[in-house]
Amino acid sequence: MIVDVSSCSEPPEASRFSPAAAAEREAVERLRRDSTAPYKPTGKPAGGEPSDGTPPVSPLTAGQPLADLVRLANNSATPGVFAATLTAQRASKSMLPGASTEFWTYNGLVPGPLIDVFEGDTVRIRLENRLSQETTVHWHGLPVPPEQDGNPMDPVVPGATRLYEFTLPVGSAGTTGTPPSA
Repeated sequence: MIVDVSSCSEPPEASRFSPAAAAEREAVERLRRDSTAPYKPTGKPAGGEPSDGTPPVSPLTAGQPLADLVRLANNSATPGVFAATLTAQRASKSMLPGASTEFWTYNGLVPGPLIDVFEGDTVRIRLENRLSQETTVHWHGLPVPPEQDGNPMDPVVPGATRLYEFTLPVGSAGTTGTPPSA
């Protein structure tokens, strides 16, 4: 799963009082909520050639495009609130011809969905655990309260759900990845 936090054109306090800023944010949120277009990353992948000069090992054929990321739908109609469900579950995917690989996924996707939010948003993610083991969501790099950050001492048992809720502060814009945790 990829979490992309965008900065606001004005601080959240100002957007609450500025009609122009509120209208701009509402238009962007409506576009994000209603968009069926897949998200395409614009940057180059991290990494590069290994330091010993050997070429990197990859199941991708040279020049083969990466799959588009699927946006997680925002089920909230309230501006400034992102609400959605993540389902931790197993899924088999064919990554190479003639071979199938078992993955732990969010919503059956490899990689998991893109969560596209703004600084100042309240994020409410309901996690459903359909795995055979306990799991949590650790929000790598996001400034969230400790009790909302996937503590292994507070796991979500198989068949259970948990609501993660936090507000993203101004200054937290960026992109981070979050794998299923067991």
